[in-house]
Amino acid sequence: MNPDFLARLYDLKEMGSTDRRFGDAYGDIWQHRVRNWDWEPDWVFTDPRFALLHCPDEEILRFLREMIHPVVQPDEEIVAKLLDIFTDSLANEGFQIVETTRISI
Repeated sequence: MNPDFLARLYDLKEMGSTDRRFGDAYGDIWQHRVRNWDWEPDWVFTDPRFALLHCPDEEILRFLREMIHPVVQPDEEIVAKLLDIFTDSLANEGFQIVETTRISI
């Protein structure tokens, strides 16, 4: 996850940094995921600032929906693959992600 994606969901400039060299979460994430790639690819799921493993259902669903938003992910094949994964994972919990509107980009 890069900071621009997460900034669509969270006010990263208001969130604290885990790296004392940076004053906010945006700089922290940029340093460790864009510049150095020294955080694991799934870091966001265990980062307590986001609490994605323990958040309300609507918040994780919003996160997943944003991952397949055409502005975030314009490649329709990748969107289809992600949607298949999400659908399989969410079905047992009684949730599904469905397209309700289309936008032009």
